[in-house]
Amino acid sequence: MGFGIVAGIMINGSLLRGYRNVGGLLGHTTVDESAGRCRCGNYGCLENVVTFPILEAAYQQGKAQGQEDGSISLVEAYAQGDKDAIDICLNAGKALGIALSNLVNLFNPEAVYIGGAVPEQLPLVLEETKRTIMLRANRFATASLRPETSSFGNQEGLIGALTLAATSFLSNS
Repeated sequence: MGFGIVAGIMINGSLLRGYRNVGGLLGHTTVDESAGRCRCGNYGCLENVVTFPILEAAYQQGKAQGQEDGSISLVEAYAQGDKDAIDICLNAGKALGIALSNLVNLFNPEAVYIGGAVPEQLPLVLEETKRTIMLRANRFATASLRPETSSFGNQEGLIGALTLAATSFLSNS
């Protein structure tokens, strides 16, 4: 979760790729129709609600409307305990938690790993995401669910792409 949102869904040790190899596009699930049109053509995609550019723009827009200095970033404001930054983080965590609770209900996973620039630099997003998953997903699906932080940090996109390329290369050899 940073500038896009993708879910790597593992089933019995295999990556779920989908029919046209586009499985796991969590960022393009609809969470808020009022969130505007996404570059994919859909309206209200999760990526239009919780990615860094969207969160930063929401923070700066709020500051501009309040006639406050917009030179401080969302991450800086969050670190200073700014109420608007905290509210943005809570809303983002809730939206991501709702989307992930649907996946938990559909797939009943053992664990959900959340990582990327947003939860790494705005930890409240991660905490609210976990809380929302546990609150909204079916209680039988969450009874032993482990919502955890990814150990790859900001590098999960790169690691995922390299793993996918290596797997593709090895399977074609």
